[in-house]
Amino acid sequence: MVLAWREHMIGLELSNNSVANGLSALSSLFKHLCDKQIVQINPVQGIKRPKSLLEGVTPSIANKLVRKIIDDSHDRMIDARTATAALNAARNSAILHVLFFLGPRVSEVVSLKVGDIVANGEYTVMKLTIKSG
Repeated sequence: MVLAWREHMIGLELSNNSVANGLSALSSLFKHLCDKQIVQINPVQGIKRPKSLLEGVTPSIANKLVRKIIDDSHDRMIDARTATAALNAARNSAILHVLFFLGPRVSEVVSLKVGDIVANGEYTVMKLTIKSG
């Protein structure tokens, strides 16, 4: 039955990652049911999952390029001649750091408000709402 479901998902032309995630979720459900002694076996155990793609859909940027972009942004911030230019450079540098190191969508970073960043004891916390999937 699980094999038929896997083949059905493949027939729908879902990505390998989507099929593997579906099988993983189903396996987790049956593991939980086994742990609670509701069922005796996990029918997903031993079912081969399709190989995940090594690359995601979103293109990545090489670490050296990220470091260069951030360093250049930092240099512009230091070289800024006016307070407005310095604030803009600091803002741009912060945006680049969030984009490169947390990986949200641009629209998620653009929607951030000043109130989404708060001091919490020794730490500064940023409330970033991201879309999953």
